[in-house]
Amino acid sequence: MNRITGWGRAGRVSEKDHLIVEDLFAKNGVDTEINLCPLADPSAFQVLASRGYSVIGFINVYVRVLTDEDLKEAKVEGIVISRVPTERAQEFPSCSVAGYRDGGRAELLLKTLARSAVLRADTSLYIATVDGKVA
Repeated sequence: MNRITGWGRAGRVSEKDHLIVEDLFAKNGVDTEINLCPLADPSAFQVLASRGYSVIGFINVYVRVLTDEDLKEAKVEGIVISRVPTERAQEFPSCSVAGYRDGGRAELLLKTLARSAVLRADTSLYIATVDGKVA
């Protein structure tokens, strides 16, 4: 991917931080693109403004690791939400691509992101089924 996400979410951002980012993008021959969350540290906005950038929109993601109790709480008949077991993890990318295919992103990108999620130790995978079929 050729953008930065989570900019300023871990704390203050300095001018030096931003120069490093611009250099990285320039070395790779792509425009600098930073996705900001409205909850980013105010320094992120200040540094970007001082460098001539403007905010054209925000992107944010809310994350919640589901507990065993959460997984039992589906209140709609026929819906089951479960963790993807290790032995079925390789099925996740195709399910993910099928679910996001109509969003306009390239299928190769979707598959790459899903494969990355499977390999990451800090990612929890879940699957929802309706009457036994992947939703």
